[in-house]
Amino acid sequence: MTVFAATLTALAPLFALILLGYALKRARVLHSAHAPVLNGLVVNATLPALVVHGLATAPAIPARAFCAPLAIFLTELALFALILTFGRILRLSRPRLGALLLVGTFGNTGFLGYPITLALLPHQFPTAILIDQFGMTVPLTIAAALIGSLYGSAQTQEGASAALLRLLRSPILPALALGLLAHFLPAAHAFLASPLGQILDKTLGYLAQGTTPLVLLAVGLALRPEAAGKNVLPLLLSCTLKLLISPLIMLPLSRLFGLRGDLLTISILLAAMPTSVMSSVYSAHHDMDGDYAVATVFVSTLLSALTIPWMLSLAR
Repeated sequence: MTVFAATLTALAPLFALILLGYALKRARVLHSAHAPVLNGLVVNATLPALVVHGLATAPAIPARAFCAPLAIFLTELALFALILTFGRILRLSRPRLGALLLVGTFGNTGFLGYPITLALLPHQFPTAILIDQFGMTVPLTIAAALIGSLYGSAQTQEGASAALLRLLRSPILPALALGLLAHFLPAAHAFLASPLGQILDKTLGYLAQGTTPLVLLAVGLALRPEAAGKNVLPLLLSCTLKLLISPLIMLPLSRLFGLRGDLLTISILLAAMPTSVMSSVYSAHHDMDGDYAVATVFVSTLLSALTIPWMLSLAR
């Protein structure tokens, strides 16, 4: 079986869950209003458990894994430069350009990247956490505030310091710190071997297992295909940037940082993720063409079922 076919086979159940979430919305079993509830469970319970458990029980994290977030950050800067150039050439409106800066740059490395990593490269999950938190979440949070102040409505402006404070209040960062401490401290390993530690390990493991279905159902609930028909050409641009150009920029940068083998593969995988749902949320919050941003999330998520296997086949 080719790399493309093997990857597509592994991804199929995950995208089936996304389609199930959308089908349940269409059948009125679930509603769009349920998405924040599912996301709240993930952000405040299952995802922190997954991060702590994944880092604490992971084998040795290679030093070069910490270069991967820097490589994806440089990829984001390159995408910013490309988008600003395209914006001038195409004479995009300021709200649309602001939205494109977010949806064409930042990928769904957490809500979609974590489940896909666990399906394809579970032993590289700690690297995925580092890329998501330091290479995507922190830059997205700060960039959204800055871009919103430049291209959005004056009524919705938020300073970078306020955005950073909101980020620090997230339960994911304490989970990240706790997981790294548990990974590197010998005392933590001794505790996990004790009866009480084994109970805690099992509890976190069970809770972490809820992340994938909850996340993917929530992604399906958030899909809005009706927004796609009005933005065909801009959608082609944003999806090309996010699904194709991003991993193609990430590939030489990762090699420049000495990433090889599965470290290279996980870096390309996360750079190839479809548009982050939070990018559309921030675009709408700052009055930066929210419909276009939502449409990009929908179309890029569907197309990524084919583009992710293709990009991984190139990386290998």
